[in-house]
Amino acid sequence: SIDLGNSVSKIDSYVFQYCESLTEIELPQSLTSLGYQAFGDCISLKKAVFLSETINFNRKIFSGCTSLEEVILPSKITTITERFFQNCTSLKKISIPETVTTIYYMAFSDCSSLKSITIPKSVTTIKGSAFYDCTSLESINLHDDITSLGEEVFRYCKSLKSIIIPSKLSIIPKNCFWDCESLTEIIIPEGVTTIEGSAFSSFSHPERIKIKQRTKRIVAAVLAMAMMCSVNITASAQQNNSNGLILSANSLTLT
Repeated sequence: SIDLGNSVSKIDSYVFQYCESLTEIELPQSLTSLGYQAFGDCISLKKAVFLSETINFNRKIFSGCTSLEEVILPSKITTITERFFQNCTSLKKISIPETVTTIYYMAFSDCSSLKSITIPKSVTTIKGSAFYDCTSLESINLHDDITSLGEEVFRYCKSLKSIIIPSKLSIIPKNCFWDCESLTEIIIPEGVTTIEGSAFSSFSHPERIKIKQRTKRIVAAVLAMAMMCSVNITASAQQNNSNGLILSANSLTLT
């Protein structure tokens, strides 16, 4: 471990990168800024504790810390920055502060031991690939205040068993649940108007999709999975008109 004292306010980029013997670190209350990949690839680091309430984080803070098991984050941060925990393959659980509003690109990607995670009500946006290749992730609560999911956000989450799409979400993005082979139930709410290409590719239980819409929406969702195309659900489709479906090379539109 390293004693940083009580006066350090800034740690620049790469300062502790590749410190392969570092096993534990306590960051003082005086710390306000942490640079790019500050602890990147510290392969023996098991525990990190932040004593300050808020810190200006750069990207890839603990990227490649393959032994990291426990992190106590600052209590008032508003973002989990890009690739923050990427490839932290020993991380099994994490408590996200209730002040976080955005989880950025690949923040938890390749956290192959992460089994469950609770998204606080403060989070409204989860960027692309945030949980990419979290192969042990079985459950995640997507609460109704989430308004935006990025592409491939749960791609290769092979242990994810069920998902309830947030009620305020209008778009299920491209490749969102690609190869989530353990999914047995998907609940899609009324507010969804677009299901983008390959959103549920490799999902093998189309009969277990619960869509709170009219019949055409069910047909569209199943076709989207089978054909790896996009689906746009128009106002006329919501009225259940009988004009049918228009198919092009990479999209399917209800008319």
